[in-house]
Amino acid sequence: MSTIEDLLDYLAAAGIGLTAGTNRFGGFMPVKPAVANVLYDSVGGVPIDTGGGPSKPAVINPRVQVQSRATAYNTARDACRAIYNALVLIANQTLSGHYYERVAAVTEPYLLHNDESNRTVFVCNFDVFRDPE
Repeated sequence: MSTIEDLLDYLAAAGIGLTAGTNRFGGFMPVKPAVANVLYDSVGGVPIDTGGGPSKPAVINPRVQVQSRATAYNTARDACRAIYNALVLIANQTLSGHYYERVAAVTEPYLLHNDESNRTVFVCNFDVFRDPE
């Protein structure tokens, strides 16, 4: 599974009201429903190589962006904050068979924009440190 899939599964079990295909999506923001939370792959950091020679990296460092959209400002902000609060708790645990050293917040949730339908979109970003396999 990819990092996004691992984190989407984690969020489904986090008890914050996210359901796949209803208000939780990976990689794309659908036009509908009005309330949507999306995890996107983003440009990550340099992998950490501890082998000192030609080998695969010991830790990969993808970046993930969360976008939360809703018709009400507070609803979008609160959804983004709930996801933020859930993801920053990931440390030294295995998700879907991958060991995650840490999911580190890069930004606090902030207002990105209002979309073409005047729905509010909040965003936050995370650096992920996990094993490559």
